[in-house]
This record gives sequence, C-alpha cells and structure tokens, in this order.
Amino acid sequence: MTASSGERGFTLLEVLISVAISAMLVTAAVTTFRFLNRTQERGVPERARAASARVMLDRLERELSSTILLVKRPFAPRRAHAWLFLGEDRVFGTNDSDALRFVTRKPARPPGSRASASLSLVTYAVDAVGDSDELALYRVETPLPRRLAKQIDLSNAVAVMDDVHSLRIRYLGDAGWRDDWDSTDIALLDKLPHAVELSLRLYEDGVSSQDELDFGSERETGLEHSRTVMLPVEPLTRAQANVIDDSCPGGVTLRGCIVRLRPQIKQVQQELRNGITYLRRLVHDRCWDADPPSQQLEDLKEALRTLLSKDPDEICR
Repeated sequence: MTASSGERGFTLLEVLISVAISAMLVTAAVTTFRFLNRTQERGVPERARAASARVMLDRLERELSSTILLVKRPFAPRRAHAWLFLGEDRVFGTNDSDALRFVTRKPARPPGSRASASLSLVTYAVDAVGDSDELALYRVETPLPRRLAKQIDLSNAVAVMDDVHSLRIRYLGDAGWRDDWDSTDIALLDKLPHAVELSLRLYEDGVSSQDELDFGSERETGLEHSRTVMLPVEPLTRAQANVIDDSCPGGVTLRGCIVRLRPQIKQVQQELRNGITYLRRLVHDRCWDADPPSQQLEDLKEALRTLLSKDPDEICR
C-alpha cells in the first residue's frame, strides 16, 4: 500500500532539529535542577551561619549592657586607674576589623559554669588567623587589673567566631556617631558612649571549589548582621559603685543603699540621724536584701521606713 498524495513524513533535517531542541531543553532542565539543588544545600549552612552571628551579637549585647566605668579620683595617677572603655577603629586589608575593650559585671560564661560576681576586663578583636589572610573574632577575659591596660594583646585570646569577613563598631556620643572611643582621652575622659552599634559580616559556608569553578565566582560573603546596644549605666563614682554587687539579691549592698539614702537621711533631725547610725553599726549583713535577714537589719529597715519621706526599698532596688 502506498501513502496518499496528501500525506508526507518528516525529513531527516526536521528530525535532527527536533532532537537538538529536545536535548537543549533536557540540558536546561538538568542545569536548573542542579542549580536549585545546590542553592538549597547552601541555604542550610547559610542559615546556620546567620544563627551563629545572632548568638554572637546576643553575647556581645549581654556583656555590653552590663558595662561599668568608674570615674578616676581627682589627682590620682592616670596609669593607676584601670577602668576604661576602649574602641579601636582598625582595618585588615580592606575590611573593617575593629577591636573593643571594656569592663563588665556580667561576662559570658560557658553553659553549666557558675557566674562570678567579680568584674572582668573583656576584649573582642578581629585579627588574622596565623599568617593567613583569613580573619576570626577573638575574645580575651581577665580580672580587672590594678593598672591601666590599653594595649590589646591577643596572645591568649580564644577564637569565638571563624570565617569573619568584617566587624564594624560605632559609638554614639554627645556629638553623634563616631568610629572610635577612648575613655582615657582628654576629650572623652571617664565617659561612656550612649550606645554601641555592632555590624558583623561572615563568609558563607557550603561553597565548594567545584561550585566556584561552575559559577565562576569567588567565595561569597553573607548578609550584614547589625545590633545597636544601649548602655544604660552612666560612669560611677566609687561611692556609687558600692551599690552594685551581683553576689547580693538584686545587686544592692547595704552600704550602697545607705549611700543612696543619704539625701533623705540628712533631712531627719540630728537625734534621729544618730539613732540610724547606731542601728547601722549593729548590722553585719552585707546585702540590703539579705536572705535571711538578721533582726538588726530588720530593725534598721523599719526605722528608715518610719523616718524617711520615701520608701527606702524603692530607692535601693
């Protein structure tokens, strides 16, 4: 049987063109699938890195929010005053690699460890890893030294974040934002910034060398993670610093509370002030909210509540 004159088959050229188009569509589909699959695989470590950046900023915020700075006594030698808040504007290559040193009452502790009531001098700094071009965020914690220690030494530092692209820190002063801070400088003497802005950027993990060859790109940097931390505590005199002691419930010592109450006590008649002084000498409790309190402390509190115009608990807590 022969085909009718109205019917015709595909030519060899049409068949080859059809095969070529089908091959192109299949190749495009496979390439798109591979790209989406790799993108999804990258997304997991990228999210993990973003979470790590947030945890690190949380840690910095917790320590910065407990910053404390003691004002130097008049005529005391500057080198004998160990308290400082120091922010260095530094660059490694073309990337921000700032450093920050401050005194905190609540340094970060590993899980399960006991919190210390002592003050700590904490340093965070971005520096090179060995002799390489890679950067890491380092942390150093030491007890508050006896003398001023401005020189940042990372010889005993611990790397708390690797694959760091940059860390930029800015400080809010009376004249606006600035890139550095030095509480020992004459212009900022014994002053704390009102706020600290942290901007951390990391390199993304999960990008293999084969991926770089396939897509023709260098190692990628992740999004910038920023945090603005308010510093609620103004620089303190030594008398005011006696109020703060994390080992006491509420962080208030009895001595510190009496310092706060002095303006109220001065308004009381001299005979009654003598009575308060007598009761205070009988108290051996160190904390205002000692648990359990001694009878002498209870008697002193009752006398203060009776004689003062304001509730001492409202002033001391």
